[in-house]
Amino acid sequence: MGQDDGKVKPILVIKDSKTQAIAATFVEAKGTDPYAIKFWQGFVKHLGYKKFIAKSDGEPAIKAMKAKAIDGLKGIEAISQETPEGDHQANGLAEVAVREVKRQVRVMKSSLEEKLGITLSDEDPVLAWLPRHGADLLTRYRKGEDGRTPEQRRSGKAWRRPALELGERLFYREAVAAESNKNDLHMKMLEGRYIGHHGGTGALLVITPNGVKRAQGVRRLPPEQRWDAQGWTSLRGYPWDVAHRAGRSHRLNGEGPLPVQGPAPVLAPPVQRRLYILKADVERLGPTPGCPGCTCVLLGESTQVNHTEACRARMMELLAQDERGKARIEAHELRQRRRPEPPEREEELRVADAVGEPEASGVPEAEEERKRGARVARGHPGLCR
Repeated sequence: MGQDDGKVKPILVIKDSKTQAIAATFVEAKGTDPYAIKFWQGFVKHLGYKKFIAKSDGEPAIKAMKAKAIDGLKGIEAISQETPEGDHQANGLAEVAVREVKRQVRVMKSSLEEKLGITLSDEDPVLAWLPRHGADLLTRYRKGEDGRTPEQRRSGKAWRRPALELGERLFYREAVAAESNKNDLHMKMLEGRYIGHHGGTGALLVITPNGVKRAQGVRRLPPEQRWDAQGWTSLRGYPWDVAHRAGRSHRLNGEGPLPVQGPAPVLAPPVQRRLYILKADVERLGPTPGCPGCTCVLLGESTQVNHTEACRARMMELLAQDERGKARIEAHELRQRRRPEPPEREEELRVADAVGEPEASGVPEAEEERKRGARVARGHPGLCR
């Protein structure tokens, strides 16, 4: 969606044919965008299926995203299927879902601008949450012919969380670790704007000048105070950049489509395992701006995304400043010292041997060399056939 053709942020829309549940979000680019892959995987896990068909059109960007996302699903069998080229009716379920999401976005944007008395700019981060919230409304509140909502078909229960309006000004109590909330002099209720509920945990999501926060308690304001536009331009936090990075902005309709990137190079695993950064560490010490690992923790999602080197260096420095952190670091270092050293190889394996391709064919010595190389390659942990 955007005002200029070819200068838009794409919207990823997913629909489940069984429950009729819909998920949608703006993404930074088509193809193997990390946030798009994470969002797609999260919706699949939320549905709870162990086997399903991942159907889409044959566009290379969506096929690449599906392949990457399916590869990362553990314990779930997914069958990729594409519709014939040019046959939009074959993918009608998704096409209808796209139209429904776009209608929701237009209505919510118009209503929000009317209540605030302002025109939302292309860089406004609240715009990026409209598709996500619109799809959630359709999933949680729209009843079908059987009298049930998609959420009831999925979980067997109706959605009971408080119904708030997107962009509404409110006061919230941030969801933080118990030990970090002991100072009674600190403010308990903070000001923010409502942008939705987390689908997995049900936590309330609030956008603030310091990024998106999860809330465990909320107090609504009188109707005449909910739509005061003061402070609106200072709000920060996109779905793919929850912990706002200073100096970074986005235009939801100001950038052209990016090319699909090729497969990432296969790297050898690290020789030494490093200290894990736990969810409790992020909640206790605070997230590092710009770190994708910390961003997933803020969203309340399980993740395998690594923390950045800058984040790891910061966390290690903070952990070394208290007794509990020092004990963890010392115990980790002790385990690494006890780990046996890998045996040294007698000779280096040539690349041609590793992939089973001798330099000459039809020669007995070359054939024996090929077989020996193939046997070594299968047992070497740092090479991939």
